[in-house]
Amino acid sequence: VTVSVLYWPGSTASNAYGLCMHWAARARVICALFVIVSLVNSCMAWRTRPLHPAFGVIVSGVTVRDIASSNDHVETLRGLIHKHRLVLIRNREDDADDDGCGLQQAGSACNSVRRLPPVAPEDQLALSRKLGPIESTFYKHPMSPDPDIFRVSNDESVGCTHVGRSGWHLDGTFLPEPFAYQTMHFPRAIPGGATEFVPLFELLHSQPAKVQEEWRRLSFLSTGAEHRLVRRHPVTGRETLLFHLGAPFCGGWLRDADPKRGTEATDPTYEPPHDRIEEIQNAIDAARQPVWPLDRDDPASRTPLVLTLEWRDDDFAILDNMAVAHYAVPNTQADPQRAGVRILHRTTMLLPDSVRGRFPAESAP
Repeated sequence: VTVSVLYWPGSTASNAYGLCMHWAARARVICALFVIVSLVNSCMAWRTRPLHPAFGVIVSGVTVRDIASSNDHVETLRGLIHKHRLVLIRNREDDADDDGCGLQQAGSACNSVRRLPPVAPEDQLALSRKLGPIESTFYKHPMSPDPDIFRVSNDESVGCTHVGRSGWHLDGTFLPEPFAYQTMHFPRAIPGGATEFVPLFELLHSQPAKVQEEWRRLSFLSTGAEHRLVRRHPVTGRETLLFHLGAPFCGGWLRDADPKRGTEATDPTYEPPHDRIEEIQNAIDAARQPVWPLDRDDPASRTPLVLTLEWRDDDFAILDNMAVAHYAVPNTQADPQRAGVRILHRTTMLLPDSVRGRFPAESAP
């Protein structure tokens, strides 16, 4: 807007002109600030790439602190978690989004990488509490930065050791309902200190029909809890599995006398842990081969289901704990003198009632 006035020192018009210039200057500052804020927001635009052909996504363009500071960001993240089941926020930004640098295996060289500020424990806790109530049922290691953070390591003076090594599992199987979410932050990673993941819907539906029918007759027994092996995900409605294949955590199995549970008075039959543990373990091992068709009409589209995720320093992952099972590979406990010290900070959250059924799967058989 252009304002033209007759300028004469000391005149009313002169005062008006001065006021106009004063507010025009302020308007320019406000507009400049608006542009800066818009640019910052655009720079924080979420970018996603597949982590695995069947599940998982890697997110860039936004930090853990950014997400935790915005309820809208938290809900965007929650949607990604329930769609992809595993979200990895890699705390580095590659200049070229399409070079695949962010998805290469550990030890690969990536050029033009800009590291972001490290993820702080308070950022991890803030995001965790936005996702759901933190449930801290684990040992509190003296080196943990907070009682709600489970600190894991390959050095017992640094963190709890041998965690996640007993067998494939979901966390919290001893509870009436397992943990809904889990965050995993790696202040320090080591070569070969990977975690393996398998999506449970695909694992179930990649089995022969007779195996699926048998699994639907089983209940998993844990300390103080009994769960159906095959169950509906409380958020997406998709079928999933619930188990812990670590011998110390599996109290056995109950097998229904009839596939339609509750239609007969006959009590379920108890089975000891070992045989079923071995059966499910073999199914996961078989899923290391191409077993899942990404295109049902194209047999050549089959992909393995097991993802071996090689962590990098400051990686941050959020897991749909009721949709994906995981396992810590042997090298997570490598000699720290040889491999270096591995540090994992973990939080586990219960499912808020307000989230149940909020993100139904497009097709939930």
